[in-house]
Amino acid sequence: MVKLAFVIAVVLLCGCAQHPAQSPAETAPADVTTPCPSARPQMCMMIYDPVCAIHQDGSRSTEGNNCSACQKEAITAYTSGPCPKAAD
Repeated sequence: MVKLAFVIAVVLLCGCAQHPAQSPAETAPADVTTPCPSARPQMCMMIYDPVCAIHQDGSRSTEGNNCSACQKEAITAYTSGPCPKAAD
């Protein structure tokens, strides 16, 4: 009985072991393009979380969030974050 309790305690403690933290750059690939759904949203929450919207003609524009971007028929996909500034 004592051996069983010891084995259970070891298994539980091993499950609680901390893994080294990964930086966001290691976990998320850069510039992931997400397509807009075929069923366009009718209503969106007014939460500012900018995305770089990709238009049918290939142009890009910064939109307030992914929902408001995908409401527009001319936008086909988006990437997280605002669009990069064009070099002058």
